[in-house]
Amino acid sequence: MARGRHTKQAAEYVGAEVRARTRRRALADIDRRLSDVQDELEWHRHRLRTLTAHRDQVGGTLRRPPSARGLTDAWARTAEAERAAESLASQASTLARGAQQARARAVTVRRETEATASAQNLPVDPAALDMVRLDLGRLGQGTQQLRRRIRAVLSTTESHRTGRTDHERAQSARREAEADYAEPLGRLETARRTVRALEDVLGATEQEILAREADAKRRLDAVGRQLPPARRDRAEVHDLRVRAEEDERKRRETLAAQESEALASGSSLRTALSLPGVLRATGLHTDADGKAVTDTDGRTVTDADGRPANVPDPVHHDVRERIAALSRLIDAVRGGLDVERHDLSDTALLNRHTELRDQLSGGYDATIEEQDGIKLCRLVDDRGPHDIAQVGERVATEAAEARDRLTEREREVFQRFLTGEVGDHLSAQVLAAGALVAALNTSLATVRTSHGLGVTLDWKLADGVEADVKAAVDLLRSPSGLRTREQSERLRDVLQRRIEDARRADPAAGYAAHLRTALDYRTWFTFTP
Repeated sequence: MARGRHTKQAAEYVGAEVRARTRRRALADIDRRLSDVQDELEWHRHRLRTLTAHRDQVGGTLRRPPSARGLTDAWARTAEAERAAESLASQASTLARGAQQARARAVTVRRETEATASAQNLPVDPAALDMVRLDLGRLGQGTQQLRRRIRAVLSTTESHRTGRTDHERAQSARREAEADYAEPLGRLETARRTVRALEDVLGATEQEILAREADAKRRLDAVGRQLPPARRDRAEVHDLRVRAEEDERKRRETLAAQESEALASGSSLRTALSLPGVLRATGLHTDADGKAVTDTDGRTVTDADGRPANVPDPVHHDVRERIAALSRLIDAVRGGLDVERHDLSDTALLNRHTELRDQLSGGYDATIEEQDGIKLCRLVDDRGPHDIAQVGERVATEAAEARDRLTEREREVFQRFLTGEVGDHLSAQVLAAGALVAALNTSLATVRTSHGLGVTLDWKLADGVEADVKAAVDLLRSPSGLRTREQSERLRDVLQRRIEDARRADPAAGYAAHLRTALDYRTWFTFTP
C-alpha cells in the first residue's frame, strides 16, 4: 500500500510539472502572438495615416485645381526634362561604350607591357621600374667616371710604353753583357779549381797524391752508379707530371661546362621566379615564419606587396660565388615548396584550366599563356588580369570579413537560444530526472525482501565523460534566471563546442541532427540499480 501511495504521488508530481510546463509554453505562445498582432496593428495604423494624407492631398487638389498656365508650364518643363534625360542617357551610353573600349585597350596594353617586361627580365610594377631607372642612372654615371679614368690611363700609356722600351733595351744589353761574361767566368772557375788542386798537392808526397786520386775515382764511380736510377726517376716523374697536367686540363674543361650549365639553369630559375604570380602561387613570397623569401645575397625574392622582385644573377662576382649564391637560392625555393609527388602533363593542366573556367563566377574569366616554357593561368575581369593566388587571398579575406560581420544582435539571439530555451529545457530535464530518482529512492528505501535486501537507483555522470559535459551539467543544475553572465557565456561556449564536434563528426547531417547528437543528456549519465 505504501509503495502504491508513493508511486501515485510521484505520478501526480510529474503530471503537475508537465501541466506547469505546458501552461508556460501556452502563455509564451500567447505573448508572442499578441506581440505579432500589435506589430501588425501598428503597421495598419501607419498605412491608414499614409492613405489619409494621400486622400486629403487628392481632395485638396480636386477642390483647388491648378491654373491652366501652371499646367502648361509644368508640361513644358516635363517635356524638356524628358528630352534632357534622353540626351544624357545617350551620352552615358556612348561614354560607357568608350569606357569599355578603353578598358579593353588598357588590358591589351597591360598584357603587351607585361610580356615585354618579362622578355626583358624587367619588373612590371611602376615603383620597381623607377628603381631600375634609378639604377640605370647610377650605372650611366659610373660609366662616365670609368670613361674618364680610361682616358686618363690612355694618356699615361704612351709614357709607360716609352719607359718600357727603354727598360727592354737595358735588359737586352744586360743579357748580352752576361753572355759575354759567362764564358770567361767559366774558364776562370776552371783555372781556379786547377790552381786549388795544385796548391793542395803542392808539397804532398806521392802516396798522398795517389790516395786522393783513388778517393776521387771511388766518388766518381759512386756518382756513376747513382746517375741511371736518378735519370729513370726523373723520366717517371716527368711522365706523371704530363699526365697530371692533361687530367687537370680535362677536369677544368668538365668543371667549366658544368658551371656554365649550372649558371644557365640558375638564369632559367630566376626568369621563372620573376614571372608574375609564380611566387605567390607556389607560396614562396613568404616562408613558414611569414617573412619574405630572400635571395642568395640577402635580396628579397618578393617586394613589400608580395609581388616578385627582380632576381638578378650577380655576374660581377666570381663563378664559384655565383654558384654558391644559386645554391642558396635553390635551398630557399626548395624549402618553400611541398614535397614533389609527380609531374603534371600539359593535358592535365589544360583540363584543370577548363574546369576552373567552367566553375568561375562573379565576372571573372580564366586565361592561360606560356612564357619560357612555364604555363601561367590568370583571372581577367573588367579591371584587367590578376594572379589566381592574389584573387584567392582576396576572396579568403572577404570571406573572413563576412564571417566576422555577425552582429551583436545575432550573437545575443544565438546565446538566448542556447542558454535560454535550449538551456532551460536541458536544465529542467536534468533537475526533473534528479528529482524523480530521489523520489524513487525514497520510495524504495522502505521496501525489503524476506532476507532484508533493498534496492537503490544510482544515476550519475558516466565514467570518462568529457570535461565539457561535466561543465555543462554543473551549469545546468541551476536555471537561467539564477546564472550569472559569465556562467551563461561559459554554458554557451560549452554547448557550441558540442554542436561543432557533432558537425565535424557527421557533416552530411542537418542542424537538427547535430543538436540531437550534441545535446542528448541521456548519454551523459549512467543508470545503475
